[in-house]
Amino acid sequence: SVSPKNDVNINLVPSLVSDMESLSVDPKNCNSLSLQSSQKNSKSFELLSKINGKGLIAYYRFPRTPCIYSGTMVAVEMEFTNSSNADVKRLRIENKKLLSGALMQEFNEVASISPKESITVTVGIDFKDTVQPVTFDLCTESGKFTVQIKVPVGELMRGVSLTQHEFTTQQKKLTGMTESKLACHLTESLPVLVSKIIEAVSMTQSPTVNENVLRFSANLISSGLPVLLSIKNDGNNSQIIVNLEKISIGSLLVKEIKNALQ
Repeated sequence: SVSPKNDVNINLVPSLVSDMESLSVDPKNCNSLSLQSSQKNSKSFELLSKINGKGLIAYYRFPRTPCIYSGTMVAVEMEFTNSSNADVKRLRIENKKLLSGALMQEFNEVASISPKESITVTVGIDFKDTVQPVTFDLCTESGKFTVQIKVPVGELMRGVSLTQHEFTTQQKKLTGMTESKLACHLTESLPVLVSKIIEAVSMTQSPTVNENVLRFSANLISSGLPVLLSIKNDGNNSQIIVNLEKISIGSLLVKEIKNALQ
């Protein structure tokens, strides 16, 4: 099972003033919160334990940065640590097992990792807008270890800045079956809710004139489809709304957000 290694450490930054200037309303009347955007994500997941890896330890994380290999791939950082007393030689990826259509760009073979040394490499994975895990073998001169990368639904997207007009225009096109809703009970302040949301998902906060509504936007990395998230904060009668053409991902995302806010 996937278990977090570190707490998330998200750097929050204000959105560009130009986003506010492009609105048809006075920015002073908009939600008074500084608009926030998901930044680097430091939450790590175990890929290979010390025991199973015979001294080779591996973790992976989703840094939420553009992938150097392709714009449709999710960047995945892997950290390898050699906890043994001997060199780990010829570290590489083999026998990739991917969902039909999915792609993975592996890292170049690592010649050697000295005892107690750690290295970080990056791979790119096009998950094709699914949360299907990717299985492959980590191979060295002395062994082969079958491992699996599982992607949280919130890492399948990349935050984008939308004006209020752009958000509402796109939202009107994504109603009916493409809208997922869940009721929830919210008691925390808006800044706390914003912080929890951008920890959980790679999205950017969008402006709104309604002080009890939070909005976030993104595009799916593989397909580029728009992802819209609205939080109607009304205590016991609060609501989470996701508008997304990819219904299966929208359903997972609304549940992920609810879990993050509870």
